Amino acid sequence: MARKFVLTGGPKKFFNKKLLPEVSWGKTKNSYVSVSSSWYKNVISEVKTARRKKRLSQESLAKLLGTTQSEVSRFEGGKSNPTVEMLDRIIATLDLEIKILAKKSKK
Repeated sequence: MARKFVLTGGPKKFFNKKLLPEVSWGKTKNSYVSVSSSWYKNVISEVKTARRKKRLSQESLAKLLGTTQSEVSRFEGGKSNPTVEMLDRIIATLDLEIKILAKKSKK
């Protein structure tokens, strides 16, 4: 199976290239797994709440971020992983402060 670079989404498509095996897009869509990390779900929840408090639609937030409404929808639905740069723009646009603490697991 040949390998090629595939655009994987995001606001600046050239930043999101991954080397993937060449597959049909129908199979790729069916194999998607939602993000299950609890801290990431909390980030999504805070972003949704802040957007609603500012009375912004997904479309108006997308315009402020320079992306599409569908990209905002996929992020809020947990169906995409934004780049760090995109997450930073979302946080800055909504005047949020998000802290992620890393802990060493006990063995």
